[in-house]
Amino acid sequence: MTVKTGRKDAHGIAQLANGLVSPGVCQIIAGLRYARAQLVGRKLLWSKILGVKLSIRGIIRSYGAQGG
Repeated sequence: MTVKTGRKDAHGIAQLANGLVSPGVCQIIAGLRYARAQLVGRKLLWSKILGVKLSIRGIIRSYGAQGG
């Protein structure tokens, strides 16, 4: 696997700007962005659910009940 450098990144961006890269590559990149957005959304949702669970657990424990 090659190491990405600033020069290689600049070359790739220039190819995209000049239209030298096929449209299929751009569709793959858009698909990856969509997948990343889904993963980030899932992680955020999971963290909020966990926060609510821990809040409820804290409220219940303040009344003397033990929870698992």
